[in-house]
Amino acid sequence: MSYPQYETAMRTMMKDLDYLYTSIVQDIFHLGKVLGKKYKLIRLAYNIFMLGIIASVVAFSIAVIFNSAPAETVIKNSAGSPF
Repeated sequence: MSYPQYETAMRTMMKDLDYLYTSIVQDIFHLGKVLGKKYKLIRLAYNIFMLGIIASVVAFSIAVIFNSAPAETVIKNSAGSPF
C-alpha cells in the first residue's frame, strides 16, 4: 500500500470512532500475543545460556580437580620453577 492510500484509510478510520476503537483493541491484542511469543523465546534463550554457564563452570571445576597434581610430584627445573 502506498503512503497516500494508507493516509486516506487512516483518516477514514479516524472519522468512525467505533471502527477506530475496535481497530485499536485488535491491534493491542495482537501486539500482546506477539510480545508473549517473543518473551517466551527470550526466556528459553536465557535459560539455555544459564545452563551453559553452569555446565562450563562445573566442567572447569572437574578438570581442575582431576588434573591437579600434588605439590611433591611436580618436577622442578634447576631454577626451582615447574615450567
